[in-house]
Amino acid sequence: IHKELGRIQTLVVLLSKRSVKSEWVQHELDIAMMDMLAGHDVVVVPVLLEDCQIPAGLKHIKYIDMRGDFGSGFIKLAEFLQGRSTP
Repeated sequence: IHKELGRIQTLVVLLSKRSVKSEWVQHELDIAMMDMLAGHDVVVVPVLLEDCQIPAGLKHIKYIDMRGDFGSGFIKLAEFLQGRSTP
C-alpha cells in the first residue's frame, strides 16, 4: 500500500469526525502532502462529509462540501476527477 501511495496523482480525503481521528488517514495524507511539497503532480481533494475539525494541512485547500447536498457535492467531485484524468 505504501508503494502505491507514492504513485497517486489525486488523493480524495473524506473528512468526518471519525476519519480526522484516524492515524491511517493522517498517514496517507502526510505522504500525499510530502509529495506535493517535493514538486510531484499530486492533488489533495478534501471532501467534507460532516462538521468536523479540518486537519491543519488541509485548511488552505478548497474543499468539496457534501454536508448539505450530497448529490451536488458528488457531481462536483466527479467533474473535478474527470478533469484530472483528461490528458
